[in-house]
Amino acid sequence: MRTHLVPSALRRIAPFALFLIVAGCGPTKPDPLPPDPGPGGETPSCTDHVRNGKETDVDCGGGICSPCVTGKACAADPDCTSGYCADGVCSVPSCDDGIRNGTESDVDCGGAECPPCADGKSCTGNAECVSGTCAQGVCTTPSCTDEIKNGDETDIDCGGPGCERCVPGKSCHSDADCQSGNCDNGVCAAPSCTDGLKNGMETDVDCGGGAGCGPCTLGQACSNATDCDTGICTNGVCAVPSCTDGLKNGSETDVDCGGTCTAKCDLGQACTTGLDCQSGNCSGGVCAAANCMDGAKNGGETDVDCGGPACPACGDGKACTASGDCASGVCTGGACQPASCTDGVKNGNETDVDCGGGTCPACAANRACVNPSDCQSLLCTGNICQAASCTDGVKNGNEADVDCGAGCPQKCAWGKSCSSNADCIATVDCAGGTCSACAAGRGDCNSDVSDGCEVNTATDVNHCGACNHGCTGGANGAPVCNGGLCGMICNVGFANCDSDPSNGCESNVLVDANNCGTCGNACSGPHATGTCNNASCVVTCDTGFANCDSSAATGCEVNITSDLNNCGGCGVSVDDGNSCTTDTCLAGTPNHAPIPGCGMCAHPVCSPTGGPLTSGCDSCATQVCAVDPYCCNTDWDEQCVSEANGLCGLSCACAHSICSAGSALNDTCDVCVSLICDEDSYCCTNQWDSQCVDEVDLVCGLTICP
Repeated sequence: MRTHLVPSALRRIAPFALFLIVAGCGPTKPDPLPPDPGPGGETPSCTDHVRNGKETDVDCGGGICSPCVTGKACAADPDCTSGYCADGVCSVPSCDDGIRNGTESDVDCGGAECPPCADGKSCTGNAECVSGTCAQGVCTTPSCTDEIKNGDETDIDCGGPGCERCVPGKSCHSDADCQSGNCDNGVCAAPSCTDGLKNGMETDVDCGGGAGCGPCTLGQACSNATDCDTGICTNGVCAVPSCTDGLKNGSETDVDCGGTCTAKCDLGQACTTGLDCQSGNCSGGVCAAANCMDGAKNGGETDVDCGGPACPACGDGKACTASGDCASGVCTGGACQPASCTDGVKNGNETDVDCGGGTCPACAANRACVNPSDCQSLLCTGNICQAASCTDGVKNGNEADVDCGAGCPQKCAWGKSCSSNADCIATVDCAGGTCSACAAGRGDCNSDVSDGCEVNTATDVNHCGACNHGCTGGANGAPVCNGGLCGMICNVGFANCDSDPSNGCESNVLVDANNCGTCGNACSGPHATGTCNNASCVVTCDTGFANCDSSAATGCEVNITSDLNNCGGCGVSVDDGNSCTTDTCLAGTPNHAPIPGCGMCAHPVCSPTGGPLTSGCDSCATQVCAVDPYCCNTDWDEQCVSEANGLCGLSCACAHSICSAGSALNDTCDVCVSLICDEDSYCCTNQWDSQCVDEVDLVCGLTICP
């Protein structure tokens, strides 16, 4: 078994060794090895991975197996997939290898890759030849009979300086290329009677010859009478005809009619145009009765086969005499005009005059329509445009969205289209063309778009400045939101005098001697003991002192035992006949003023002159004046009355009753007032002060204001 494997292995590598030797020694083509029957004498195959049989390389070549790829050994071109065996090796074909291979039609020319072949070389098509002519498989010199457009020819075998002229329809470069002598836009035109040339059978330019051209006019060449419109050919020249010579000559289309003759031809006579006929209709060269399909303008037509009373309306640009002659319904300057959206006529695709139809602006209300898009309102009902409204379920008019915004009373809800904040409900702003942003001071705190921005964040204590930002109060106070900022409002009679919100409204200004009535108002002063009663400082003077300036801040500043201007009491002056040593009321002389406390004065503690009340004359007045100086500096009016009720806990503090505020009352304005003034004329001649108020209960028996 071993002795058999060694020779077999040698045979298997022999082709590679031989190939290497050959490749290394030069271009000598390797000799094919003898067939190798394979180990054990098996039959060679193209899939046994051994070069054997007729193979030129392993499992390829030799005419039995598939061709070999480039680089494999070969004996001939068919052994290679490239079709090119060079020096015993499959190679890639080229256009300069001196061999006809690849797709070449001849050696190094033709095919898809190489240059065209010269004359005499093999070819498979015209494109493979330099001459452009492949005849019977060989490139040949161009000729005028090779049925190919080549050389100087302008078309196949015609035109140019060497070949015959081309027939009509063939390509040309100039008139000289054409039999007709007429090269029109690169194509030989057929001889015609309108080309300005004497060609074809013509006897003169565009006339005579019996080839369909009209007869020649006077002085033009002719060969017989039929060549002349006069019917007279004399010495090869057309002579003068007439319309009464009994001949069809000259421009006549029939005997003595048509053409230039005044007489028009009767029905059945020859013609060339409708102008030759009395009917105006020349059909098939014979005068026929006028109709709307004869291709002539005749009868009552305004243009060819249109207009007038009997034929269809004319198209744009056609002649007309009235709007009814035109399909557009518009006749201007004797011509039918195209339909437009400004011509005042319902035409074209319009659904009503100058509107609708997709090309013109949409129609206003009450105009005809076919589709909603024909209407400005987008509402077409019963083929009539409806007026836009704010309840029609359509976005129309100036609406920002369906039935809301702009001209509608309804504002657009959250999520609707908008162009400005004015289009949106009051709590929502317009952002990016949509009602989708809360207005300043508003918030969508329940995340429910159906009610928009339901919270006023400028005042809502649970959502102050922003959603879910709640405010907290403190002792004797309640939380408040003002302008989106949390604050605290104190209960009546309390104040936050230390500006610390953590301890709330810590001061009771009704009784706090250091903050009486208002923060920082301390009830203290010299020769006095201060207390706070119902928000008013009450000063208790030391013996022998009085608070004559009615100011708690200065305490009891006057020594009434020694002050001649305040002797025994504030405002009591003494003279030489009086001494300030006794609390006795001396009266009867002009210079002896009564001393308060003697019981002789109707208004002992208030101003006896009818002026404003004075702080200090009454405990309630003092409290009021402490918080509202106007009441003591100007007049005790209705506002002061309200403050007296609130600060002093009074149920009836009508400083001026219901008659006149800020001045003395008239005793006829009220029954109770009249009774009081009978007892105390001061109340009606000077001012209705606190003494008068007290007298309401005593005199009238009332506990509420009259």
